[in-house]
Amino acid sequence: TFESEFNGVLYSYIIMPLFPQDLTEYIYNNADPDPPTREQVYSIMMQICGGVGAVHATNHAHADLKPENVLINDTDPANLKVSICDFGSAFDLDMGGPYDPYGHTLALSSPELVCNCEELIGTGVDIVPIACIYVELCTEQPLFYEKEDECVHMALFAQINKDDVFPPQIVSNR
Repeated sequence: TFESEFNGVLYSYIIMPLFPQDLTEYIYNNADPDPPTREQVYSIMMQICGGVGAVHATNHAHADLKPENVLINDTDPANLKVSICDFGSAFDLDMGGPYDPYGHTLALSSPELVCNCEELIGTGVDIVPIACIYVELCTEQPLFYEKEDECVHMALFAQINKDDVFPPQIVSNR
């Protein structure tokens, strides 16, 4: 952060590097017609996982990971840099619920969030979205389409009886 005073008023600024596009733009609007190389995918995913790990280390969860919330600087394809943004749905696990079941992108949400299983909500809510991002990065196709598959995705989770999927010993061992 940076602070300066002008005419007796103190102004605070956050200075961040410029990331010209998000991961969706990188995947679909990339000037290079070839998909990202295996090395680029590895680099991007390692940086995403590292960033999510840093968030989890503070006992927070992002809860809305998606390609649009991953910024990328691809000016040097051999040295891609990514940054996670939009922490509007993030929550502090120490604070507990209630969790807003609509405060995240449902097509990339974990079963715990979709089913609103508050006793299971933890840092694991970011795992399914990471897998979805990986699939989209590798295939240049989303795993679930926001409008068409969101209902299917939610219906699958809605059909799950949480006691069948999450046995009591798992819930009690959280």
